[in-house]
Amino acid sequence: MQNATASNTTVDNLAVLIDMGFTEQQSREALNRVENLEDAIGFLLNDQIQPSPPSSPGLSQVDTSDEEASYGAKPRCMQFIINTGHSHLSFSACLLYIAQASFDLYDQIISGRSQLLSFKTWNNHDGFKQLFECTSGNQLRELNQQLETEHQENQMCTVLINDSKYDEPVCLAVFGITSYLQQYTSHLKRLKTCPTLFFIADENDDNENNSETTQQQ
Repeated sequence: MQNATASNTTVDNLAVLIDMGFTEQQSREALNRVENLEDAIGFLLNDQIQPSPPSSPGLSQVDTSDEEASYGAKPRCMQFIINTGHSHLSFSACLLYIAQASFDLYDQIISGRSQLLSFKTWNNHDGFKQLFECTSGNQLRELNQQLETEHQENQMCTVLINDSKYDEPVCLAVFGITSYLQQYTSHLKRLKTCPTLFFIADENDDNENNSETTQQQ
């Protein structure tokens, strides 16, 4: 049973590396040299082995065609929800939290083949994104909990960024099927207000911007 599990993990990791654009030979060599997927990616990149360009991402034509058909019926989007009620949130800190959430969300997306296929297709369709605001950390935390209950069935990825200094959630990033996400975020206000109306001044941001990440895949 243990050997079967290890074999399945190797096959999954091989598929992820091929999806990223590396050849099967390069991917197998990397996985034989290291113990996990993250180290394999590092080995390939540090060894200056470049993946195929986006036009040849290493996916089969069947995979790409199936995902395009699925995307047409159920388009994806990426959403960011900001806790504008956080009394210590500055504009520059908000941008940094969004950037961190983006990287953490992508790191989670590439861990699964189906999410990676969805992401590639979403990116090819101009990457629809939305920005919302909520009024409290509790509201952001509750929304994240609601989305976590649906993530497996509806193939959602979520990342919650916390301001560790004040122990309060500040940014929730979500990637998934647009119609599913809208069930949870359609009541939220789109973030269009001038930032100076609710963000504090940017003084001392460099020393005070501390955060923690909560992820769900």
